[in-house]
Amino acid sequence: MKKYIGLLSVTAMVILAFTLWGNAMKSSVAAVKTIEVIPTTAQETVICSGKIERVSSKKVYPAAMGVIKDLRVKVGDTVNIGDTLLTVEPVKTDLFSEDTISVYASLYGNAEEEKTSSDVSSETKIITAPISGKVVSLSVAEDEYADPTKAMMVISGELGLQLRLNVSESKIADIEIGQKAEITGSGFKNSIYYGTVKSIASEAKQIITTTGQENIVEVVLSIENPGEDIKPGYSANGKIVISESETFVVPYEAVQAEEDGSEYVYIQENGEAVKRYVTTGSEYENGISITKGLHAGELILADSSSVSEGQHVKETERIVIEND
Repeated sequence: MKKYIGLLSVTAMVILAFTLWGNAMKSSVAAVKTIEVIPTTAQETVICSGKIERVSSKKVYPAAMGVIKDLRVKVGDTVNIGDTLLTVEPVKTDLFSEDTISVYASLYGNAEEEKTSSDVSSETKIITAPISGKVVSLSVAEDEYADPTKAMMVISGELGLQLRLNVSESKIADIEIGQKAEITGSGFKNSIYYGTVKSIASEAKQIITTTGQENIVEVVLSIENPGEDIKPGYSANGKIVISESETFVVPYEAVQAEEDGSEYVYIQENGEAVKRYVTTGSEYENGISITKGLHAGELILADSSSVSEGQHVKETERIVIEND
C-alpha cells in the first residue's frame, strides 16, 4: 500500500513540475510582429527647380524699322525655312530715338547690311522663316510699327517640351547625361512626368537668390509625352535619380546597437530570437537600409528592444514591405 502511495506522490510531483515548467515557458514567450525581408530599390536623388520651355524655338525680329504689311501667318500655322512671313515698309528714322537706332544696329548688323542713318532703306524688307516649325506666338498685326527691340513672333521648331534647371555647383558633380528624372509642378499638380538629363552646360553662371549669390549650372531635362496640362513658362521641379541600388529597408525600431556601435537585428528562427549583426546604409522616411547581413525571405522582429537573445517568440502579425 505504501508503495502505491509513494508512486502516486512521485507521479503528482512530476505532473506539477511539468505544469510549472510549461507555465514558465508560456510566460517567457514574447508575442512579436515580424517583417518579411524583401529587397527594395533605394534611390539617391537631386531635386532642383526650373522652367518648362519648348525644345527648339526662334524669335523673329523685324529686319528694318517700318510698318508691317502683308502678314501671311497666324498662331498655329506651320512654316518651312525660307517661307515669307511678312514685309516691312520703311519709314523715316527721325520718328525713332538715337537709342532705338543704336539698339537696332547692335541687333541686326552694320551699316552695310542695314543703314542706321536717317534713311535706313528705301526698299521693302521681306521677313522669312529662320527655321521650319509652328508659329506659337504672334505679337504684331498689319499696319503696326515694327519695333526692332521686340520680337514679332516665335516659331517653335522641334516638337516637345523640356525643363531647364538651375543646379547648384555643390550638386552638379553627381549629375550625368542620361540619368532618369521625375518632373512635377503646381501648374500640373495632378500629373507626374518623366524624362532624362539631356544636356549639362559647359560653364557655370551666377544668380541672385534670397540668401545671396549662388553659382549654378544649367541642366536640361527632356520630358516624355507631355500632356496638355504642362505648358511653356511653368515653374517645375526635377528630381534626378543619381544612383539606384537593391537594399532592404526596415523600421528604425528593428535595429539596435551595442556599446561599441555594432548594429544588429533579431531574426526569428525556429521560434527563437536570433541576433544577427548587420551593416546599415542610408536613412529614409520609412526606415533605414540594411546593406549587409540579411537575406531575402528572412523574418526579422519589428521591434528588437522587446526581446533578448535566444528568447522564445510567437508571431502575432507578419508585415511585408513591398518594393517602392
